[in-house]
Amino acid sequence: MSKKVFVCCPGDAETGGPEVLHQLVDALRSEGVNAYILYFPFRREFTIPDAYKNYNIQVANYSKDYSKDSIVVIPEPVTKLMKFFKDSQICIWWLSVDNYYGAELPLTFAEKMNHMKMIIKGKRKGISSLKKYTHLVQSEYARSYLEKFGIESSFLTDYLNEVHLKNVISDTVLSEKENIVAYNPRKGVEITNDIIKNSPGISFVPIEKMTPLQVKSLLGKSKVYIDFGGHPGKDRFPREAAMAGCCIITGMRGSAKNNIDIPTASEYKIKDYSLSRNKDVTNIILQIFDDFPHHFSQFKEYRKSILEEKLKFKIQVKAFADKYCK
Repeated sequence: MSKKVFVCCPGDAETGGPEVLHQLVDALRSEGVNAYILYFPFRREFTIPDAYKNYNIQVANYSKDYSKDSIVVIPEPVTKLMKFFKDSQICIWWLSVDNYYGAELPLTFAEKMNHMKMIIKGKRKGISSLKKYTHLVQSEYARSYLEKFGIESSFLTDYLNEVHLKNVISDTVLSEKENIVAYNPRKGVEITNDIIKNSPGISFVPIEKMTPLQVKSLLGKSKVYIDFGGHPGKDRFPREAAMAGCCIITGMRGSAKNNIDIPTASEYKIKDYSLSRNKDVTNIILQIFDDFPHHFSQFKEYRKSILEEKLKFKIQVKAFADKYCK
């Protein structure tokens, strides 16, 4: 395919977002597209992080390799990079919604003012000025949000790292599960701490300072994963937990509110406003502990959908390549 594709990615970063960006380059190259990772800041030189060397990646240098009439994919928080690509087709990839604003929706007055300052300073583009660009979305949350502004988009999702898809737990391999609740201590801290405070006798283990294998090990022996923080996109931790055999309990913020990004039964989604007033979460956790096989079976379709994500991603990438890269 003739057109080059440059995927902008923060250098020296090893988190969910950068991995998705590497996945896109890898998938495009498998379709015969001249696709490259373009690390920023552009004035510096970066190498591929060890965590992503298993992908088929070619690194581009902005000053040496960029050429006009290319396709440039820019993650939504860094629309300021558009000024470097005035002669190319720009695709904004919404890996989240909240990160575009730098705060969880709905915004406070102060957060709205800060966002306006970012636009005035040229550090971000106002959403009303983005209609002329191509928009790709990782989540239903992002798709429905853009729709409110009259912006059409196409799905370009992602898939979990292979470490979470190997040796997937089955209905019959549950004997090693323990009465443990895993959680991300960086999300929904106040709500989670309140749950822990009001749930004596339940073992809560934070997911922090762990390698992917260590995370998988913890989730593999836990029966429950809770997440009451914001869900700026189709988050990875709930999917990783589900593939490790956990039952997932979330709030209803961001992508957790819809049943496409997190397709779990309503009994496992708790309205955030009620968390500090009752023991709904504690009761559900204890029910899961008491009859884990039953509750585990309720997540069968969720796990199935996660396993299908890589194939869906490849189909979406092929459609993108056929439409824009020839």
